[in-house]
This record gives sequence, structure tokens and C-alpha cells, in this order.
Amino acid sequence: MRKLFIMPLALCFLMVSCSDNKPKERATELCDCLKKDGLTEKSTEKDMDKISKNAEKNMLQYIGVLADIQKDMKELDNDARPDYIKAFMKELIDTDCMGIVLKAIPYDDLLKQDMKNLAGGGIDSHSIGSENDCGEYEITFEGDKEINCDGPGCDCRDENGSVQMFNNETISGGGGADAVSAGESSATVDASEELFL
Repeated sequence: MRKLFIMPLALCFLMVSCSDNKPKERATELCDCLKKDGLTEKSTEKDMDKISKNAEKNMLQYIGVLADIQKDMKELDNDARPDYIKAFMKELIDTDCMGIVLKAIPYDDLLKQDMKNLAGGGIDSHSIGSENDCGEYEITFEGDKEINCDGPGCDCRDENGSVQMFNNETISGGGGADAVSAGESSATVDASEELFL
């Protein structure tokens, strides 16, 4: 009788420990897929492109792991799913594959990057786009300085070299008033609009 009680208890413990271990299993499976595609302890940044191409060819193995993760998550309620993903991410970071990938990152190149200009402009850069007599345009400013202009509208400039922001007809209502330039303040634009309304 005692054995009958212990067996289901042991089986329950085994099932619980297996389900708790699933994030680690999935992370290991994913790492194994990468190893099959060429990831080794000696892999460098140069090898990553080849490994990536191999992974594309062998996409089904990765989809299999993702399907297993999906199956695992279907067995959980909504409250447990974030914990599963959190555990999976931790286990993935702890795989030797992640260690290899992190060693292959060119940290010297990253540290040389000018973060301010990484997005194509400074942190205080902004763009303005519209249409003037020459056509559409988009101007990128860094502070108050124009650093780039794209489109045929860039050809319509005033005597100061600033792009005219609007059609002459839009500002003057059909008269011949000068267009507002990109370099002028928004207060000037508002004042000009009020004069012609």
C-alpha cells in the first residue's frame, strides 16, 4: 500500500521537475542547432555570416524548437508564461553558444562608434518635410543647421540659401509674397499665416 502511494508521488515530482526543466531543454536544443550549423569554440565574427546562411538552409530545425516552446507555453496559464520565457532567456544566455557569440562580437569596433551619429544625425537632429514650388522635400537639421536635403523641393531656396518651406500660393493665397524659408522660426511662419487668413 505504501508503494502505491509513493509511486504516484514520485511520478508527480518527476513531471514537475521535467516541466520546470523545459526552458533549459529548449535553450540547449537551440544551441545544438547552432552547433550543427557550424558554431564552434573557434568561431569568429567572420564565421557568423556562414553560420547564418547555414541556419537559413536548416530553418526547419529551428522551427521545431519554436514549435516545442509554443507547445510548452500552451500547457501553462497566462500567469506562468512570462516566467517560462524569462527562464528560457536566462538558460539561453547560459548556453556555451551564447558565450561563443559574445566572444565573437567586435567590441573594439563598438567602442569606437560615435553613438551621437549612429542614427544618421545627432541626438538633437530633426527632419521637416513638405512641398514648395519646386516639389516635395525633406530637410534634416542638426540643431538649426541643415545637414541634408532630399527631393526636388531642395532647389527652391531664398537669398540666404534656406529652402522655401511652402508654395508661394499657399502663403500668399495666390499673390506674389515670398515663401517662408526653412531657416526662419515657427513664430515667423505663424505671423505670416495670420496675415493672409
